[in-house]
Amino acid sequence: MKWKACLLASTLLLASCSNDAVQEPQVIEEKETLAFNLGNSEKMDGILEYDVINIAATEQISPPNPASITTVMEVENSDSRFLDVTVHMKNLYSAEKTSGELMKLSYEIGGQEYQTFQKKEVDNASMLKDGEFSSLEPLTSAVIHYIAEVPKFDSKETIEIIAEIDGKTYTSTTSLEENNANKEFISIGETIEMEQYANLTLENMYYTDKVASPNPGTFSSYYEPENQSNTFLVLEMKVKNLKAAELQADSIFASKVIYDQYYEFDGFPTLLAADGSDLHPASIMTIPSLNENTLLYLLEVPKELKETKGIVSVWFADHYYHIAADDRISTKQANSNNTLDSSDKTTNKENVSAPDTEVSQSDAAQSDTIRKGSTDMTEQETLDLISHNEGIDFSTHSYEMSFDEKNYLIIEVGQGEMAVATYKIDGDGVLLQFDPAAGVYLPAEQVINGGS
Repeated sequence: MKWKACLLASTLLLASCSNDAVQEPQVIEEKETLAFNLGNSEKMDGILEYDVINIAATEQISPPNPASITTVMEVENSDSRFLDVTVHMKNLYSAEKTSGELMKLSYEIGGQEYQTFQKKEVDNASMLKDGEFSSLEPLTSAVIHYIAEVPKFDSKETIEIIAEIDGKTYTSTTSLEENNANKEFISIGETIEMEQYANLTLENMYYTDKVASPNPGTFSSYYEPENQSNTFLVLEMKVKNLKAAELQADSIFASKVIYDQYYEFDGFPTLLAADGSDLHPASIMTIPSLNENTLLYLLEVPKELKETKGIVSVWFADHYYHIAADDRISTKQANSNNTLDSSDKTTNKENVSAPDTEVSQSDAAQSDTIRKGSTDMTEQETLDLISHNEGIDFSTHSYEMSFDEKNYLIIEVGQGEMAVATYKIDGDGVLLQFDPAAGVYLPAEQVINGGS
């Protein structure tokens, strides 16, 4: 600071002693207009190309297709909100660039400017990674969230978005109300197509207190809310796989609902069997190429919000589509054939209904197709897989889980003092059972007596 003061004094002295001294004109940077409204696309040759795919103000930010372990950010102050402008961005430079090098954003609300930080969607939008240190190779794309924590503000209030791109400053004005009006809405019966990826058709949307298969088999799964004061908002989607390879069922689309522009709830998908006999965990199921299946997306919401207006957002192939949730949505009763006593109910996990008569393991395996799993399933999904393939009712059986020296999950199942079986899932998702006679793990359907 002292050096700056001395330099200024010398400059003033020279100017006062010379009539030839010319004062340099002050350069005022001019801001160019560049739109950042929802759905806006821009291309700057040799620099970048971008689409604005979402603008939201929310108390928390999570990836649109969350995994079982995911990233969630919450505001520190209850009077604050995250203002999040989500951009699908492509690097047109000949060298790799970070999202911050491609574009920096700041927001001005009520005369106050707020700097943003960046988050990059990774792993099929299931995680958010720091965008400042994540580079984009030339001609590659990514979805970047430009986030700032700001005070609460009205949806009609003007937001100035200030962008720095390639040494130039651009500005744009918008509002949440304006962007809400630009959201792309779909209705029941409408199909969204992403070429060489998938067709997604909204077949129905309804509230229900229980989600069950329409044509239950010997062993069928159902879902009930964790809290009796809640209900499910269900999206019934028909999905056709347009890829040349299998499509992972839980990676196709995701959804959340927001009521009164404030109360936000997310959910999870489940895959309906082709014959309607069961509901399968979407995390362990795939849809073959050019096949169609029905996916149900379950959003658990308080019953008191059923008569409240809301907006359901659907994330599909890095785009957002919206559905109006209002009092026109019907309430659907659960299939009476799949009704269980209250003593059999558990929380928001799959419940495997016990059959009226005892079924052996071999009969159970033959009663439906053998289901494969994966090594990264949750505890409940692992139990559901064993129940489905082996006919084991975990309301009457105990279990212990541990890891072996190769980090495989081992599941020991018992009933009272009796050891029933020991299972593990191999790297290909096959359910294996320990055969005491052979002393090795074999595919579970091949083991006749697995007790010890």
